[in-house]
This record gives sequence, structure tokens and C-alpha cells, in this order.
Amino acid sequence: MERRPVLLALLAAQDLWESCRRSTAARNGNATLHRMNDGVCTGVIRPALPPHDVMRLRGCLQDANTNRTSAVILGEGQAKHRG
Repeated sequence: MERRPVLLALLAAQDLWESCRRSTAARNGNATLHRMNDGVCTGVIRPALPPHDVMRLRGCLQDANTNRTSAVILGEGQAKHRG
């Protein structure tokens, strides 16, 4: 099985994620992108973004096109703080 296309797709997804996460006003140095399966990746930003930054991130991901890679948002959510 050829792994190069998977690696290239993951690198392109990472590039798109990094570009869009920087489009928010909030500090989000703890932002990760994880590869799931079937070309699906999950992005996590901690701490949670304010509503306006969520809107900016969503808009950027929907509109961006990097290295022939585009994003479709399958869902989003905010985790509650347990304390």
C-alpha cells in the first residue's frame, strides 16, 4: 500500500489547520490536529475559543483551499470545564 498520498494529504491538512487557527484573535498555542481514518482529521484547541473566534475558524476552514486540500466541518463542540 502506498503511504505517500496519505502523508501528503496529512501535511496539506496540517498546513490548512495551522493557517486557519492563526486567523483567530485568541491565543491558541495548544492547538492540535489528529488523523482519524478515511481522510478525517480532528482539530482541538485548548482553552476553548470565544464564540466569535469559533465563527472565524469555521469560516476560514470552510473557505480555505491549501495544496489542493479543502475542509468540510463535520461537527463542533465545546467541552465543559470539570473542576
